[in-house]
Amino acid sequence: MKTCVFCSITAGEAPASIVREWPGGLAVRPRSGGVNDGHVFVLPRVHVDDASTDPDVNAAVRRRAAELMAEHPAANIITSTG
Repeated sequence: MKTCVFCSITAGEAPASIVREWPGGLAVRPRSGGVNDGHVFVLPRVHVDDASTDPDVNAAVRRRAAELMAEHPAANIITSTG
């Protein structure tokens, strides 16, 4: 398996601009700046291939994303599979 950049970030082995941390995950800004000023990735601290791999991990990540969304007047949640 190739090294997962997201796992490297959550392990503190790769640089990241951390927005918020939780016991099970963290929110980071994309290094490229993202699509807009408020763009963040909400990452679990465990590796999953995509949003469909582990429903419990997916639910926890989406719950954290919803917490962040509650602080902004407009936001989107986008997940990926495949």
